Amino acid sequence: MTQRLEHMVTYIEAQFLCIIFLSTLFMLNLKHWRPRVLNSLSLIYILTILSSLLDIAWSLVDGKPDLVILNHIINIVHLSCFGFIGFFWMDHCSTLYPFQLWKSRWHRFTGMLPAITTTILLAISSRTGWIYGIDRDGTYYRGPYYFIQMLAYAYLVTASLLALQSKRQVEFAIEKKKLSAVA
Repeated sequence: MTQRLEHMVTYIEAQFLCIIFLSTLFMLNLKHWRPRVLNSLSLIYILTILSSLLDIAWSLVDGKPDLVILNHIINIVHLSCFGFIGFFWMDHCSTLYPFQLWKSRWHRFTGMLPAITTTILLAISSRTGWIYGIDRDGTYYRGPYYFIQMLAYAYLVTASLLALQSKRQVEFAIEKKKLSAVA
C-alpha cells in the first residue's frame, strides 16, 4: 500500500470510530428524554456524525479533478455544520442559565444568523475562493478569508461567557458546578 493510501485508510478508520462513539452517545441521550434538551443535543450529535461522514467523503474525492462539484458540495455542507453545531451547543447550554436566552422565535432566529451567514459565504466562496477553494487538480485549499469560518467559535465563547455570568446569579453549589462545566 502506498503511504497516501495508508494515511487515508487510517483517517477513515478514525472517523468511523468517532461516528460509532457519537452514535452510542446519541442513543444513550434518547434514553434520558427531556423535550428541550433532546432537540438541541440530538441536533449536535446528528450534525457531528454528518460532519464525520462528510469528512470521509471529502478524503475520498479530494484531489480528483472530475469530482470538483461534489467536492464543493461536501465542503459547503461540512464546513457549515460547525456553525450550526456551535449554535445548538449554545442553545443546549441556555437550558442551564437562570434567565431565558431566547425570548421569542425571532430572537432564536437572529441568534442563528452567524451560522446562516457563514453557510451563504461558503456557497459564494465555492466560486470566489474567499473562504476555501478547489484548484484545477481538484484539491481543497484555504482561502484568504478562511477565518470567517471560525465564527462558529463565537457561539462557544458566548455560551461560556453566559455561563460565567449565570454562575453569579445562582445560589446552589450544584448549579454553580454545572455552569462552571459549561464555561
